[in-house]
Amino acid sequence: IERLGENFDAVESVRYAGNFCEDPSSNANRNRNVARLALKQTFGNNGNCASSLITDSRSLVSFTDIFSFKFMESRLLLHQREGTPALPIGCVLPLVESLASHPFVCSVEYDPPVTIFNHEARWIIQGSVYGENNSMDLPLHKVGISGENQVAQMSDTGLSVNSCYFFDNDGEVVRDRSANVDSTRRKVVQYYAKSSSEDENGHGSHCAGTIMGKV
Repeated sequence: IERLGENFDAVESVRYAGNFCEDPSSNANRNRNVARLALKQTFGNNGNCASSLITDSRSLVSFTDIFSFKFMESRLLLHQREGTPALPIGCVLPLVESLASHPFVCSVEYDPPVTIFNHEARWIIQGSVYGENNSMDLPLHKVGISGENQVAQMSDTGLSVNSCYFFDNDGEVVRDRSANVDSTRRKVVQYYAKSSSEDENGHGSHCAGTIMGKV
């Protein structure tokens, strides 16, 4: 895919999320299909989109060549695929407007990619102290405070219980809304699955790993 056109304002990576107004569990697939069809029509009818993209065979590029569109955690995610070119503003804004136009979508927001800074976060949490040779010092670890035998609670996007940091060879805690606590588990003693028993986003697993991750 090549980028065509000259002197237009461009968006390098389109990442937007449409937030459902209500619990979407019963109509999620239907609403996603309605929104996706509208986006495909908007893309196909927009000359700013068609004129800025072309394949080696000189044929126009379709909506699905440029974007992924899926339902995840009460949101509709419109993400530009990696490796595709920047798009003109005149193509992007109508797509965002289309996503926001549905009665089941209450708001649309930018959905930034997740970036990990654990190597800096643990230092900041422990006081932002520099040690010898201007290295990051970890005073809590130095005096033996590691969080061992402590229970921490968090609320996030979920947890990947099959990750090596949380996996338990002897089984896993029940992942539902029963709020059962099983203190015999190696790592996860309770999993209250308010919206999902999986972590489709990854943010929750990342944060849980920061708190208690250990192989």
